[in-house]
Amino acid sequence: MSRIAPASRPFLIACSIVLVGAAGWRLLAPRTAQGPAPVSADGGGPPEPQTPLSRNIIVFETDDQRWDSIDLDLDDEDWVMPNVYDIFIEGGVHFRNAFVTNPTCCPSRASQLSGGFYSHNTGVLTNTWPNGSAVRFEDDNALAVRMKDTYYIDEAYYTVLIGKYMNGYEDLTYKDSNINVKKGRYIPRGWDLFMVVHDSKDWDRGYELTVGGNPDGPNPKKGVILPKDTCKDDNGNCIDNWNSGLGGTLRADLQALGVPDGVIDLLEDEFPFESNESLRDWTYLPELEKLLAVRVLENLPDPENQPLFMMLTMAPPHGPTQLSAEYCGNEDPRIEAFEYDDDPRGGYGEGYDLSNMEVLWEDIADKPSWMQGNPDAFAKQVACEKSLLHCYRGEGCDTQDCSGDGGTCDREEDPEDYRNYRALQRAFSDELASLRIIDTFIAEIKTTADTELGDNTVFFFTSDHGTMWGEHGEFQKGAPYEEAIRVPFAVAGTGIRSNANDPIKVDDMIAFDLDMPATILQIAGYTRDEISDPDLNDGLIHSDGCSLLGILGSGATWGDCYTDGQSERPWPREKVLVQSFRNLAPNSTPSWAGLRLKADGQLPLRKHVITDTHEHEFYDLTGDPEA
Repeated sequence: MSRIAPASRPFLIACSIVLVGAAGWRLLAPRTAQGPAPVSADGGGPPEPQTPLSRNIIVFETDDQRWDSIDLDLDDEDWVMPNVYDIFIEGGVHFRNAFVTNPTCCPSRASQLSGGFYSHNTGVLTNTWPNGSAVRFEDDNALAVRMKDTYYIDEAYYTVLIGKYMNGYEDLTYKDSNINVKKGRYIPRGWDLFMVVHDSKDWDRGYELTVGGNPDGPNPKKGVILPKDTCKDDNGNCIDNWNSGLGGTLRADLQALGVPDGVIDLLEDEFPFESNESLRDWTYLPELEKLLAVRVLENLPDPENQPLFMMLTMAPPHGPTQLSAEYCGNEDPRIEAFEYDDDPRGGYGEGYDLSNMEVLWEDIADKPSWMQGNPDAFAKQVACEKSLLHCYRGEGCDTQDCSGDGGTCDREEDPEDYRNYRALQRAFSDELASLRIIDTFIAEIKTTADTELGDNTVFFFTSDHGTMWGEHGEFQKGAPYEEAIRVPFAVAGTGIRSNANDPIKVDDMIAFDLDMPATILQIAGYTRDEISDPDLNDGLIHSDGCSLLGILGSGATWGDCYTDGQSERPWPREKVLVQSFRNLAPNSTPSWAGLRLKADGQLPLRKHVITDTHEHEFYDLTGDPEA
């Protein structure tokens, strides 16, 4: 697969090297086929920490969840996600300064699924082609493949992905033996069970699910698309393919792809034959993904002899948020009353007089030109959210028809509507409500895992990136500000240290999209050298990240690859490189690179950002924590 370098890519890599400084070239120079190794200590470090007793790994990942929502206190310590709070924040290790190195959906997921590599090494720079999307991702040596490589580990993992894969997945193609291209059927290498939703805005109708697996080898397979394949034949006739498909039934197709019978039973119940699609009943998508996760755990092929690696990547709270009808009849009044602009953290609506939506130019005079050049962004977002709320909530929270003007958000609005920025509060409270729903699902899945796997699992909780809720007048991801680049990240489970009387909170910075995959690799059995250094046999570096096991287990040490090669013992990251690339669309956020730097005896916690417009931003995060 060839890669086309966008015009902004050389500029950003050069900027990144300048920002990182002397260590930057070692960090960014392409030393191997897969990517560069992080800087390592020259020996003399502490003993290798022991891998936790757990060998099963389950990752819960939300979409667009802000870091500050995980412990948002609504009322008298009633958390938005009380189960997550109990399991992870009070019962595990909470990393309060976890960052994503490219705060956009597809690049973040590509960094994780590659095994922990920067965007400039995965080649997935944005969400869309030509400089991004799943089409740019190379899965030959991806994380799932490595979790099955018994050259490095004792046991090949049973690998499962449920939910979202990457933006543009439906454009991936599988070529049949007769060279017919089948879009949306590609099952990537390394996954024993792969059940992903196509990019769809409707959570309660109209979505498609690709199901398959690679039970007998590393080559990609052709998956089944539900509900499409329940009614098909080569002559254009609609037949019940569950029971009378040409050349074999749909059940037989799924069995050949390694899907357990118990999971097939659920799929047949959820996607029965229906010749008239308008009559189909749809399960709320996050609910279906939870049901699939539970059914997988109950039907693992060999849980006693084969460890599990499962990623559950759900859509909430990504907007426009759609709530299940069950929740809408029982809305939490504390979430309903939530008003983000009254929150004391500040930054909301910067640059605007919220009484009349006039731009306060003096407030944004210190911002780069790309922000100053869009003074109506805040007001337009208000109109957009009002339109989407009408479109997606509807009566009883059922999704309404969003075709035409109802879902475009670019039509002219009455200026009076701009002043009603409280419409945004409805959108924010809906996002929090969707997290409350996911919270109940996580608790149920964990209970099932404990029952089926025993006390032998490490659980991760995180999100692909954050998002802006009107800070600096912005509502997007991909911005260099704290709300976009900072994510919730916590780990719990067997072998993970905890203290119920004094919950463990780690304030040192980590790069979660690099460090979580490196940690997963070490739990699987890779050594630190195999994770961070080239192997003489394959010439590949296995991650840009650093394993967190030393902190998660004994709490005694950070990984050796965090040092600068000069210190006598490992230290946590002193800087985190973050970057974003222009998606080649008109009026898009420019490419930028930044460093978030730790405080020391002389200098405060600070951040430096440079854009491809050659503008610089410097922030003292101690005095301006929302920058």
